[in-house]
Amino acid sequence: AVSEAAARHHERMCGLPTGTIRVVPNGIDPVDPASEQVIRAFVDECGLGPCSCLLASVGRLDRQKGYDRLLSRLPALSARIPKGEIWGLAIFGEGPERAALEAQARALPCENILVVLPGRFAGAASLTAGFDVFLMPSRSEGCPLALLEAMSLGLPVVTSDADSLPELCRNYTGFSACLSFEEDADGTWFAEAVVRAAESGRSLPCILTTKEEMIEQYETIYHQLTTGDRSDA
Repeated sequence: AVSEAAARHHERMCGLPTGTIRVVPNGIDPVDPASEQVIRAFVDECGLGPCSCLLASVGRLDRQKGYDRLLSRLPALSARIPKGEIWGLAIFGEGPERAALEAQARALPCENILVVLPGRFAGAASLTAGFDVFLMPSRSEGCPLALLEAMSLGLPVVTSDADSLPELCRNYTGFSACLSFEEDADGTWFAEAVVRAAESGRSLPCILTTKEEMIEQYETIYHQLTTGDRSDA
């Protein structure tokens, strides 16, 4: 499995002893940040130029990713934004909930928060290098590459407490806030976490697992399966 949470879940579902399923986390390569000129051009093109703080998320526009509940908590964040400032949120991705999310965003009573859904970008992770906070409000997650890439850039992150997200946040050396969206219906905790994240600034890049480390772990498993040698299990 790609996370401890996923491994333990499937052990329970299959009636297997704890520890039966081994974990090989997803690995990533270092993200090559886009240049300041490219980031500025993107921000201006999306209409986020006036924003003093930029929030980003990357994921499919479907229920699993929880963008509906992210948008519903923006009024609480709006009340915490310093007077005279405008903040921006870009949600990169495509999916079946685009129309509903666009309508929800238009209906928000938040004059000091601009929301854009720029679509799917091959270099979305590179563009987020110019943002201030990364958000992941998912209802379920395995081992999300988008979050790992944000951490590799040293971005402060605010996530839900779904599945693997708490263990990833625990291992992150930068700022992270992992909260229960179910217990934060009015968005108070969310708003506080995002403000703290914006104030914290970014940290040194942190790659939890490299692709090379992931490959080595899989090669070990293949060796054990083909030879029966479990000495390094």
